[in-house]
Amino acid sequence: MIALNHKPAGNDGNMEMRRMMSFSRLSVFVFVVFWMLSGCSQTPATPDDQQDAPSADTAGEQQAKEDAPIVHGNEQPAAKSADAAGSHDDSDGAAKPGMGNDSAALPPVQAVENNSEEVPAQASDNPPPEPAEDSAQAGVPEEAQNEHKIDSLDELSESQKQKLSAIVWDVDPEVLNAIEQKNEGGHFPFSDEKHLDLFKDSIENQGGVYAGVGTDQGYLFVGWQRPTLAFMIDYDPWVIVIHRMYMAFWLACEDSACLHHYFDDRDAGLAFLESEAGVAAQLNTKAVNKIYRTTQRSIARQLKRLEKMPVKTFMNDAESFNYIRNLIRQERLRTFQANLLGDRAFASLASTLRELGASVTTLYLSNAEQYWGYSEQFKKNIIELPASDNALILRTSATYPINTDYRYSIQPMKVFKAWLSHPEGKTVRQVTKRVRVKGPDDFPFVVDDFMPPEVVEN
Repeated sequence: MIALNHKPAGNDGNMEMRRMMSFSRLSVFVFVVFWMLSGCSQTPATPDDQQDAPSADTAGEQQAKEDAPIVHGNEQPAAKSADAAGSHDDSDGAAKPGMGNDSAALPPVQAVENNSEEVPAQASDNPPPEPAEDSAQAGVPEEAQNEHKIDSLDELSESQKQKLSAIVWDVDPEVLNAIEQKNEGGHFPFSDEKHLDLFKDSIENQGGVYAGVGTDQGYLFVGWQRPTLAFMIDYDPWVIVIHRMYMAFWLACEDSACLHHYFDDRDAGLAFLESEAGVAAQLNTKAVNKIYRTTQRSIARQLKRLEKMPVKTFMNDAESFNYIRNLIRQERLRTFQANLLGDRAFASLASTLRELGASVTTLYLSNAEQYWGYSEQFKKNIIELPASDNALILRTSATYPINTDYRYSIQPMKVFKAWLSHPEGKTVRQVTKRVRVKGPDDFPFVVDDFMPPEVVEN
């Protein structure tokens, strides 16, 4: 071992000394660089990182998610299991704000940081208390009573907007599952339920609050129901991005032909995503670009089908189109990521509705209940949701092998809540009638208004 203060004789010794000193300097340099990089790793995420649209295509995710198929079948994705989808550790994710603070443009949307330890007050670890009554008006805070009425179409107050924007999102699901293995990981950019018009008479002009899963179905129902608040929800991040595109295009359009154009003409749609309005709505990201390219043709075809429906829709009725546009402009129509089995979003939505003195009038579940039994978390999510006395559950049941469509049914919310509070209310098959589909041209419409049996105590 050569000591640093030893001076070797001759040129060989000098060269050896220079090599040792160079090595020492290099070691110091490497240490300094490593220290600086370590410090930088604690820097908060850049705005682009924070504002990337939630999707299964964000940078750093697995290739399997990037290549997830678009499913055009007769089913909708479901969480892998009630346990997997319905329970998350507090460290799994933080809140996602709802849509916007500016009626002129869609506001920023932040992606969930799955390693975040910060959980907002509305998250599921602090669930709202059960209301004394089912009505949302019970226990409305005094300050809410002095604000603009939420059940009118007046401009929302800043306080009301802040409450809506603070709704907590559920975290991304670990897997997008489906009944058929070939569809696992798939996305559903449009509805394949061909007779949704069967619901029209039951919800027409009911007002109140709409909440439901899926994509274009929600706009159909809102156009018929004419609610004063609407929540487009789903557990699939792609669906939320599709809603954000719908909403941004809607604000830029005066009629349904323009809305169709942005999905039908890829160049026009992509140009919009990169425009000032697209940037303001945070649609100018690679993730959104991919989702648009993957789904725009199928969405354009779906909009044409809705235009040809035998009843009024937002695609063939200017009044319906403009009603939805006005809800979006006033920030009364919002989208956020919610898992029916999750422990954050529904608890937060219920709390927010109670604060605003609002009640759900229509809850659309599609055929999601076919894929799992009723977990305690799901029961809690529905039971604690403020609902009006005439509130309805809209659901479908896949009967594709017989009629290449679904069975359609409605159920009073109070009846469904009674079943969820009953020992026998364990699956959708137990709380609904199983009406036989008679053939390829039969599309049953069922009213499930029967109450559960009385519980006899021993």
